[in-house]
Amino acid sequence: MAMLIIYSKRSGEHQWILEYRNLIDARFRRWLVTRMFPKVNFYTEKQHSVLIDRSQLLRASSEQIAHASPKLLRSCLEVEFEHETASGPGVLREWIFLVCQELFHPDNSLFLACPSDRRRFFPNPVTLDQRRLKYFTFCGQVIALALMYKVQVGIAFVFFFKQLSREAVSLEDVRYADPCLYNSCKRILEMDADLVDSDMMGLTFINETQEFGFKRVVELCPGGEAIAVNSNNREEYIRLLIQNCFVKPMSDKIAYFARGISIEDWKAHTDYNDYDELDDPICWFWKVVEGMSAEQQRGLLYFWTSVRYLSVKGFSSLESRLCICKTSSSPFHLPSSHTCVYSLDLPHYPSLDVMEERLLLICRDYACYSFGNY
Repeated sequence: MAMLIIYSKRSGEHQWILEYRNLIDARFRRWLVTRMFPKVNFYTEKQHSVLIDRSQLLRASSEQIAHASPKLLRSCLEVEFEHETASGPGVLREWIFLVCQELFHPDNSLFLACPSDRRRFFPNPVTLDQRRLKYFTFCGQVIALALMYKVQVGIAFVFFFKQLSREAVSLEDVRYADPCLYNSCKRILEMDADLVDSDMMGLTFINETQEFGFKRVVELCPGGEAIAVNSNNREEYIRLLIQNCFVKPMSDKIAYFARGISIEDWKAHTDYNDYDELDDPICWFWKVVEGMSAEQQRGLLYFWTSVRYLSVKGFSSLESRLCICKTSSSPFHLPSSHTCVYSLDLPHYPSLDVMEERLLLICRDYACYSFGNY
C-alpha cells in the first residue's frame, strides 16, 4: 500500500495526483488509485486460497497472508471460512471488511479514532510490543487488497498518508486527531506578542503526557525545560510539539505499515552464480535482510540495482532478474554491485555476524558507491 503512495511521488509519473489532490474529490482519487493496481481475474487457475477461523479472525488472517506469495495475492485471492461452504468474490469482500473492522477496533489499540469523526483514524502513539507492531504490516497489506479488490471498508486516515509520502505534518493536519491540542496551539499563535513574552503561560520546550497512567515529561529539544516559549520561538515550539506527539511516536508503526518489499518476492526473483541457495552465506544473507528495517532494505536494493522504490508489481517490474555472485574477495571487503545488470558481488563471509556487519555498512554509508571493492 505504502509503496503505491511513495511510487506516485518518486516516479514523477503520477506526481500530479499529489500536487492537485485538493482539486479532485475522494471518489475520483480512489478510482485513480485502483486503476494503478493490476486487474484482478477471479477465475484464474493461479489462485491463492486461505482458510480462516472466524473465532480467530485477526491472528489466523495475518498468519495466512504473511506466508502468501505476493505474486499470487496480486493475481487472485480466494477466502473461505472454516465449516462454511460459501466461496468467491463475495466471501473475499466480507473477509476484507471484517478484518479492517477488527484492525481498527479500539480494543486492539492499533489505531485511534478522531473525537469528532469516528470514521477517521491515526496510529496509536503509545509504545506497542513487537507482536502488535507486526499487525501494521498486515494492515498495510489488507488496505492494499481492499483497494485492489474495490472493497469499501469505511476507513479514512488523517495525516497518516502524508507521513507515508514523507511530507511534513502541520498543525492543520492534526486538527481532527486532537482538537484540544489544535485549539491550544492556535491560541498561542494568535496571542498578542507582548502577552506571550510576559511569560504568563509559563510554557517551556517540554511536553507532558500520560501513558498507561504514568506522567511522562519529554524535552522537545536539548535543554528544553529551561527554554521559555516567547513570540519569536512559538512557531518552532508548536512544530516540535507536533513532532513529539504525532511523528516520532508513530515512526515505528509507519515503518511496519510501509513494508512494501516482500522478502519472499525478492528471493523468488534472485538467481545465484557460484552460490547455491542453501549455502551458508546465502542463508545468512537473507536472514540479515529479513531483520533489516524498511529503510535499510531500500538502501540495499538501491545499492544493488539503483532502484530504491518498486512499483505495485513488486520485483517482477524490474527489467531483469537479480543475481548474487560469489567472489574471491577478502572477507574484509564489502559487497560490490553492477547496477546495470542487477548483480551483487558477495564475498564468502565466514559467519552471520560478519555478513550482517558488511551489509548494514553498505546500507548506511556506501549506498551511493556501488562499483568496485572497498
